[in-house]
Amino acid sequence: MVNIACLISNGYDILVYTLDKDSFLLPECSAESIEVAQKIITERLGNEKILFDFDEILYETDEDGLCHQVLYLCHAYQWTINQAEGNSYRWIEVRELASNPFSSAYKELSNAANDYFTRRERILSKIRSEIDNIHDQGQVKIEIGEQVDTIVFWLRHSKIYVPFCLEVEYFLKRDESVNFHIRWKASRQYAPGDKSDLYMLFTETMALLLKLFDEPVYVSTYNFLGLEPEINGAEIIFEGNNYSGTIVESEFAEKIIDSFEFFNFLLGVHGRIFGSISNDLIDDEDKSIIEYLGEDSNYIIRKESGCYYNSSIGYITLFNNYYDCNNLIQLYSYELLTGVTGVLLFSSFSDQALRTNYVAKEILDIVNEVVDRFSINQYTLVCQSNRLYLLSSNYIWVFAGDYHHSYVAEEEKLIFDRQAKENALLHVNRDFKWIFPVNPSRFEQLIADIIEYQQPDSKVRLVGRTNNSDGGRDIIIRRKEGENRKLTICQCKAYQSCVNKSHVTDIRDMLDYYEATGFLLAVTSDITAPLIDHLTSLEKKYDVDWWTRREIFKIIRQYPSLVNAYQDIINVVNDQGGQA
Repeated sequence: MVNIACLISNGYDILVYTLDKDSFLLPECSAESIEVAQKIITERLGNEKILFDFDEILYETDEDGLCHQVLYLCHAYQWTINQAEGNSYRWIEVRELASNPFSSAYKELSNAANDYFTRRERILSKIRSEIDNIHDQGQVKIEIGEQVDTIVFWLRHSKIYVPFCLEVEYFLKRDESVNFHIRWKASRQYAPGDKSDLYMLFTETMALLLKLFDEPVYVSTYNFLGLEPEINGAEIIFEGNNYSGTIVESEFAEKIIDSFEFFNFLLGVHGRIFGSISNDLIDDEDKSIIEYLGEDSNYIIRKESGCYYNSSIGYITLFNNYYDCNNLIQLYSYELLTGVTGVLLFSSFSDQALRTNYVAKEILDIVNEVVDRFSINQYTLVCQSNRLYLLSSNYIWVFAGDYHHSYVAEEEKLIFDRQAKENALLHVNRDFKWIFPVNPSRFEQLIADIIEYQQPDSKVRLVGRTNNSDGGRDIIIRRKEGENRKLTICQCKAYQSCVNKSHVTDIRDMLDYYEATGFLLAVTSDITAPLIDHLTSLEKKYDVDWWTRREIFKIIRQYPSLVNAYQDIINVVNDQGGQA
């Protein structure tokens, strides 16, 4: 037998079945299986025009028990508010549940539901208490909106419009941890016009400012009214574990308070740099910008700002005497490295290196087109995950695109490959010889560096000092191929004479013991024919390769920096093709 109960939320309220004024039942039923019980409740509430999904399990007993009990957290996506007399179902505010615990025909389920809200109230009480201590000498009022699984923080100021609210979505898990996601959402303001400029202006300038604090973010603007090209909402979405993930429940309130304090601080910084916005619309459009952006562009001009945009390019002008590009980025610097398919934008602020971003060639062409068309002499480029900003004087150009730092590694590999080909051509006649006796540890380090140059996605580890017991392993190489992980074992032999089969024993046993899929042998000399035959026979089951003096010297022609780094074991004997 299965008993289920549902905590059904419409975001703000909880659906309950009222026994009397002060007693609430959860929607619940008993059946022979989970599927049947879910169907019964779905049909029962469907008759009340309430449609919902079974999203999360808040509590569950052992399935092997005599009675399997499950408590679900459900989210309604369609509902009615029918409070007519005789209708026992009703929506109640979640705050009422703190003083009106659930009853249930199934005591364990009602206890689990009440425990969930007790845990929730414990967290919110701590947050409320800490927020009370953060009020800014009465100038800014902090309001907290408490939805079922969302906390929203607003700052209210008597004279200044505060353009963002902080929103925290969370879920209390059964193991006393919390899943959470934090976003900064642009707030609506009572102002004439379609307000697209407010959403764009505040999210773009805040994302720009966050870059200087080394916070990688996405800017999300959206349209949900079908009024193209109007923007009806915008938010800033953070990357990384600081703003989303799983945390121990006892640390969740502190995490939210820390996030709010940073939010509150940066709002103050943003206000001092960019100012606020009035309701005064003016008729002073820049026709050259409108002509460039095209017929599908939109623009709104206010007393302090002008905002022009289409689906991929935006232009913001600030006339309020707050914003000064030079003051904003005086400690910021950037460099562009030309790659193969685009450029890498390296940036720093106050001597702190920021995340590197990738800019595709076609985007850079558009940026250069804007610079030429509008005769921009001095400018700075700042990049976020999906925005590239061109700053100069009192205006900001915005280029939408995908500049995520994860693409940097791919472009770096293309750059290294190009450099290797160039070096191979430039140093085609360059030759080397070993400086014997070759230090075995240095030889292992050289081979590890070569592997890392050739396979930047692999994890390469030296096993230890050569005189240690390493089980026949000098270097281990791990790489991912699709869903599988491949392990290759490398042995290094720094011998002046040929390496024979007796020098490399028990290869098959070693590979099987470590469940390796590949074997690489690197030697400073050559290997004998019997050893070649033995390695060839292993290729039936394993990925096998061997590098002799010839292969190693051919490889390092592509990497002059390696030659310079290992001058203690490598000597350049012929350099007719160029200089290292």
